Amino acid sequence: MIPDVVTAAATATVQEVAGIIHKNRVGCVVIVEGERPLGIVTERTLLSILTKDSPHTVQTPIRKIMSRPLISVAPDKPYNEVMQIFLSRGIKRIPVTKNNRVIGLVTLPIMLNYSRNFMGRMLAQQKFLTHQLQRDPLTGIFNKRYFITMMKQEFGRISRYGGRACLLFIDLDHFKKINDTYSHSAGDYVLKKTAAILKSLTRKTDVLARYGGEEFCIITPFLRSRQAAFFGDKLRAAVKNHSFRYKEQSIHLTLSVGLTSFSSGKSYQEIIERADAALYYAKQTGRDRVCRWREKKFDMPVGKIEETGSP
Repeated sequence: MIPDVVTAAATATVQEVAGIIHKNRVGCVVIVEGERPLGIVTERTLLSILTKDSPHTVQTPIRKIMSRPLISVAPDKPYNEVMQIFLSRGIKRIPVTKNNRVIGLVTLPIMLNYSRNFMGRMLAQQKFLTHQLQRDPLTGIFNKRYFITMMKQEFGRISRYGGRACLLFIDLDHFKKINDTYSHSAGDYVLKKTAAILKSLTRKTDVLARYGGEEFCIITPFLRSRQAAFFGDKLRAAVKNHSFRYKEQSIHLTLSVGLTSFSSGKSYQEIIERADAALYYAKQTGRDRVCRWREKKFDMPVGKIEETGSP
């Protein structure tokens, strides 16, 4: 509300109130008797009266033209109730009274501006909370919850409209050894740095997430299995060649990568299982490599895992 309200005595004339409005450069004046508010007069109302040709107009008592009964609100009136008064009565100004004394003025533009600011804050808070719910607090990349949501979305898109996509599962080799040798803080540093390296190499269309622990995953829309394998090997090489240094200590790190195409499964859960199986095979056969799940042809058992890249 506006705390400084311009008032005029009920005994004032139209001319006197017009002078008060002009001097204070306000749009309205609250008419009072003592401190008790009686009504309100706007600049527009005065102008419409003063343009009349009657010589007695300027000497008309202000109480005869003021708006009445006076609509006022208490300072603790809820916003939505005050807004309802504005909308239902079609007015633009309402005095705020306490103990039958004017202490302020609230206008429709003030209310609308407050509403816009409030909605802006709410949207910003909602955006922040949504961001927090989607992100891994340590690495800043997407979390498992968001990854599952995007898996469902991408699987649904390909199921309906066709297309290609692959899923990569990435695991840090011998990560427990890093924690045991250098401390868990060093392990956190390695996780954050690895996430940053992976993020720097992904496309805008890719979805990079921390699946849990030292395991990451990437959804790669539009890539064939072989293309995704080359991409996985690029990630593997980037991490292997990076110099991880924590408190003057050099840490060597390698990755194992398992991948599969979205066409390999009948559900998004099956795609996750096959990428995870390829990752397990990569770790079982020596780590620091990329393995992909591929469907076999003819009558041979369905599914094999093929190793790519260089250990």
